Amino acid sequence: RVISSQVFGSLDPKTTVHTCIDAISLCAVIHLDVNPMVEKRVNNLLKLLPILDPSLYEVIQEEKIRRVISRTPLFFFVDYDWVDQKIQVSGDEINYSVHVSHMPIKEKTIVLDYLKTTKSIGNFIWISDKARKKIMMEAPYLSKIIEALPVPVGDSEIVVFLVKFEQLIPRLQSYYDFESWRKVLSDYESSREARQVLSMVGLQLNHLTEGKHILPLVETIKMYRWSGFREKDLALGFILRAYYVYKELKDITDHNFPEKEKKIFLDAIKVVGYPAQMAHVAHFEKRKIRDTDMILSVCMDVSHVSFEDAWMYIATADHSFATAEQIRLYCDIILKAIVDPKLIKHKIFRHKIIETFLNVVQHIENSDEGLELIEQINNEIAHFIVSANLEIELCNYFIDGQYFLEAKLTDAIVLSHEAIAALDIFFLEKQQRLTPSASLSALANRWQAYKQQAELDVA
Repeated sequence: RVISSQVFGSLDPKTTVHTCIDAISLCAVIHLDVNPMVEKRVNNLLKLLPILDPSLYEVIQEEKIRRVISRTPLFFFVDYDWVDQKIQVSGDEINYSVHVSHMPIKEKTIVLDYLKTTKSIGNFIWISDKARKKIMMEAPYLSKIIEALPVPVGDSEIVVFLVKFEQLIPRLQSYYDFESWRKVLSDYESSREARQVLSMVGLQLNHLTEGKHILPLVETIKMYRWSGFREKDLALGFILRAYYVYKELKDITDHNFPEKEKKIFLDAIKVVGYPAQMAHVAHFEKRKIRDTDMILSVCMDVSHVSFEDAWMYIATADHSFATAEQIRLYCDIILKAIVDPKLIKHKIFRHKIIETFLNVVQHIENSDEGLELIEQINNEIAHFIVSANLEIELCNYFIDGQYFLEAKLTDAIVLSHEAIAALDIFFLEKQQRLTPSASLSALANRWQAYKQQAELDVA
């Protein structure tokens, strides 16, 4: 499970003979192999960005990213305790989570700060006392390399236990077949056929004097089936080299690179497969929904993979710089969506429609026509609340939104008599049907205060 910059994991004791030894072996593999591998993959992705995502490449600070990656140490902590496994089911979502007993966050922060100033933070594993005792049972001869370090905490001190990788790894290699752990992550050797293909296109590229002859070589790379990270990295390296040779021969830059030719390079990279490809493609898909030509169809299609992202975008994005046409499009989306029966039961749509409405209409131009449109949507939302039987919290949100609009706009926005009457009946039914609660009382008070204010505004 990943939370911010922390990665939590657990081992199943049913599948491991010595749980704590396997846990520290896993940390050692990450220290030796995974961290350098991630650094290498990120660096390779940075090299490809001029072709994959030129706009992103223009704004990132490549050297700064490389420095951060190379200087960021990994910190390891191993505990031995029960893990409370829990499956949370809510609506159409199922989440898996774990609960573990941890040192209080304040004390942990003090220990971490102390270790940063006194030790090389990426070169050891912090082992809990329970894990230390378990290791003593699983491998008593490791007791000599477990160091006790007293850490001052206020008027007292905490004793933490550390194992340095330089002492741990040789022992894991001698007694626990540590190299078999590492082999799981090792790259496959490039096949003979793959090496021949790369050698052939590489020799041809070295002797080319015209850019047009480079494109067939890129197509050759695209057509071959590459397997394993090593082969793919070599293939991507050739594509990148061919790209720069093409630019040099044609005397062009990334900015004026012909779209048709660039697509050939881009398609080849996608077919071969590049680092973080799934995440990058998902990022592109999310950016696509911001196009006004696409967002309407996405917002109205519950089955679309970006349906929820589209509504989250309209509800939360800053539309201060949106054009009048874009704001009008979002208003049209709202008006169409609240009468679509397929959307009424969708959790995200129900929870975000009020926020979407308020986030959009505050940017409508301040004119008679603009105020008319706001009042129209406001009344339609009121009727939607009744027909969709929205939750109490959302009803409160809608009423609070009336005051927000009044403060934001120069003229008072008052619900129609029909909308007020419909909400009156709806809220009364909720009061009679539901168990009394603080939310219900808040709803009654809010609604009564709003109706009194609305009467004053009309008068």
